[in-house]
Amino acid sequence: RLNLMLNVMTDLLMILISVFCLKDFIVRQINDFMKRKKKIIINGVVIGYLLCFVMSMITALLVRMLTAKSTSANQEAVVSLAKYNPVIMLLMTVVFAPLAEELLFRGFLFTFFRKYNRILAYVISAFMFGFVHVMSAVMGGNLSEFIQMIPYVGMGLVFAYIYESNDNIVASVLTHATSNFIAMLLILF
Repeated sequence: RLNLMLNVMTDLLMILISVFCLKDFIVRQINDFMKRKKKIIINGVVIGYLLCFVMSMITALLVRMLTAKSTSANQEAVVSLAKYNPVIMLLMTVVFAPLAEELLFRGFLFTFFRKYNRILAYVISAFMFGFVHVMSAVMGGNLSEFIQMIPYVGMGLVFAYIYESNDNIVASVLTHATSNFIAMLLILF
């Protein structure tokens, strides 16, 4: 219960800080989204999810080649928490996490580094996205979890691509939310 509440509080705090720091960016993104809704929704939900699916297959194979363990400690925690409180976990994984993480990793990090170097923006934002998902286990001494970063880094690359190709953060939020929603449905059912 404590872990779940800490995750909720962390995501809400990240969203509030991001909204405060990126309010002008967010207003521009929402105004742009309102003008191009259909294209952004199709790119974010359909194309974005298909790219996520392909990336997850590729990265799962890579992880399998490097280690016998196919799931990360983060994934195991998500499964456990989803079984404990599915409603809150759906809210967390489909609404809070995509908003918080896309604002931080694509809205702030990717946008900041893209001014200097596009490739660097992809690498840093995807690496940081991946690291955050295994950080607890790695900081707890489980260095083998670094390999489990691979799927998260892959997804971070997809989210950055969707954000950049649409020039709109809503597209990557939709891709992230769709990917998490389908993953949660698979966990719950």
